[in-house]
Amino acid sequence: MKIIFDRHQNNTNKIETIPFKNFRDFENYIIRLDQSEFSEVILKENNNELKICGGRYNFIVSITIDSETFDLTNNNTQIDLHEQISLMIKGQPVSFPPNLIVTFEKALLVSKYFCLHKQLESSLKWVKRLT
Repeated sequence: MKIIFDRHQNNTNKIETIPFKNFRDFENYIIRLDQSEFSEVILKENNNELKICGGRYNFIVSITIDSETFDLTNNNTQIDLHEQISLMIKGQPVSFPPNLIVTFEKALLVSKYFCLHKQLESSLKWVKRLT
């Protein structure tokens, strides 16, 4: 497995890749997501990957398994689906529907589960992304 992360400085975005050693290292990359210098971290093994974007209390989590991508939802049914929330990703504002914004705790839970099992955490709600 490998960890892929971005670093945005001086209007340039640099992508770095390092070997995955343990979950604690990956957790530290999630913690430092700030929607400024660091806005995306990926844990990848072959064609499967966990991607976490955002930071500062607002995260987007997706998992790709065997070429199918699933987005974690916050399961809030009281959301106006026409509303959009803007997060800074790789130095650019990107809009997301509010039902895709999840907490740090959920992002961490999914990360731990993916590290151990390489699959979706089934107690959470996932939406298959249409291609």
